[in-house]
Amino acid sequence: MKRGSKRANATSEETAGIFDLQRNRYTACRHTDEKDFFMFIKAIRRSFKKGRTFSPVHVRSVGHYIFRKEEAHHILKMRKFFLELFWGVRGEGCFRFGRKQWILKPGEVCFYFPGDTHDLTPVSDEWEYFFLGIDGNNLQDLIARFHLVREPVAAGVCPAYIFDMTYDMLQVPTLQNEYLAGAYAFEILTHSVMGTWKELSYEVESFMQIVAEKYSDHDMDINQICEQMGIHRATLFRKVKQECGVTPSDYLMAYRMQQAIEKILQKKLSMKEIAGKTGFSSVAYFYRVFRNFTGTSPREITALPMAPLTGKQSVMRKK
Repeated sequence: MKRGSKRANATSEETAGIFDLQRNRYTACRHTDEKDFFMFIKAIRRSFKKGRTFSPVHVRSVGHYIFRKEEAHHILKMRKFFLELFWGVRGEGCFRFGRKQWILKPGEVCFYFPGDTHDLTPVSDEWEYFFLGIDGNNLQDLIARFHLVREPVAAGVCPAYIFDMTYDMLQVPTLQNEYLAGAYAFEILTHSVMGTWKELSYEVESFMQIVAEKYSDHDMDINQICEQMGIHRATLFRKVKQECGVTPSDYLMAYRMQQAIEKILQKKLSMKEIAGKTGFSSVAYFYRVFRNFTGTSPREITALPMAPLTGKQSVMRKK
């Protein structure tokens, strides 16, 4: 059944691709007979032409598609001026960009960049994917900061629930929901570039455990940790860098800084005490490292207005 079919000629269980003008979305569902399966569309587009928030991420559209191979004509080839993410769930689809083409497989993510002509078709008999459209004035910066590429990269299981929450936010076009949709979109982008989740190696887990237990010892350094673990420094460097994305020394310093910030915000200890409890031999050295690492001073951190969130203060609270 085609998208243009009249609603009067079909029940809600038999209608595919009807455009709901009131909610600015396409909806569709499975036929009652699973053997006679057809196109599934659940998509929504922002009601306003431009995003109204100051968020770095503006959600233009989001949705969930399932196509059969013979329904490929429903996917229109067109040039679009926003960033669009595609997350494969089941089956495979072919994407074309100029003379290049690639296959999107389950657990992979690919992108079309602003100004690209979207040209995609199912390869498998049934192809299922989620998509997310993002626009705004900072797209090139967003693409650069996330190191996004058009071609597919392994991203793991699609976080369908986040796509669904983004969809729900766009259904009620309040300013708060637009901010929340942007936050969910940022989370989807983060998941897409993290790659598939891998268990940490025994060596890295042991290293992290030692840091957590002995970070307050200012005599502890990476050489000491390697000696305790019975591992070569180069081996530890390679494993920590590969699995954590930072060097062992940076991880140790970041852990000490995080503990220091937590203690500063508690406002129970002096700076000298905090320095001693986080592995620094002097307050002067602590101040110098803190500013180089965080870009601010410990005193400036204490000036920040901090209050614990309660259930009543939650952004997601219901009125």
